[in-house]
Amino acid sequence: MTAFGSLNLSNRERDDSFCQVVVQLAPRWRVIVCKDHLQWIIQKRSAEPLHLGEWRGHSYVTSRNSLIRLCASLACNVRLPPKYSKTVNAPQVLRQK
Repeated sequence: MTAFGSLNLSNRERDDSFCQVVVQLAPRWRVIVCKDHLQWIIQKRSAEPLHLGEWRGHSYVTSRNSLIRLCASLACNVRLPPKYSKTVNAPQVLRQK
């Protein structure tokens, strides 16, 4: 229970309420940790009306440097706030299982 009531988090990567969202970059872009904790996934919403589409994988990376580079390129192409291109607080590499 939270201050806003019960929060139902999902284990499905395509859901809005996926439990491993790292950062929402823009209304149609976000970064998640995959359900197996092996990689980061940059996802894009599949439809412009946000309530109609689902989240789909756009890029898959395992190193922090690659994640930062991709977020920086998105910042240029999608007009994300510049803070996302430099302040990704993530481990150097996601651990291998």
